[in-house]
Amino acid sequence: MSDDMPPLHGRLNAAGSPADSSSGSPSGSPEELLSGFLQGDQAGVAGEWRIEGALLLGRETSLAIRLSGAALVRHDLPPGADADRLRQPLETALQKAGMRFIEERTVLGHVVGIEVSSLRGAEWDLWGVDPDTAHAALRARALGEVAERVDPEEPARRMQEAESLEELERRLWPGS
Repeated sequence: MSDDMPPLHGRLNAAGSPADSSSGSPSGSPEELLSGFLQGDQAGVAGEWRIEGALLLGRETSLAIRLSGAALVRHDLPPGADADRLRQPLETALQKAGMRFIEERTVLGHVVGIEVSSLRGAEWDLWGVDPDTAHAALRARALGEVAERVDPEEPARRMQEAESLEELERRLWPGS
């Protein structure tokens, strides 16, 4: 590997450059990784935790999806997963980031979970700084938007402005 190439392990920031690690370890601690995930890191590894856009356990189990000012956390972990052991450090990191539990098994979590992690039928809990911002971020992500800051009213305004199915059918097939 050349000197100008980033390492293939450890935390990377949003620009793809190695993130600073105060532990001296190339991969950092799970706490640093979880904090980095909530701050926007796109990739990284610490023990069994991984960031590959979403927060993963190992290479396959999606645990959390970051939203703007909020996060979706898996409610239903796969059989055999030690839910308490996995949730505790994640919930601690969420609380340190100023987030709190907002909604259990949020309906739009299914849409975002399928889009980001290709998980059908997984259930997601919503965490956020406040309910309005968290729900706005979730609605925006479900509509396919990824933004740094979300106006809590914007997704609702856009949905109200959208054509209804009946209006679209009348416009596309007049007289039917």
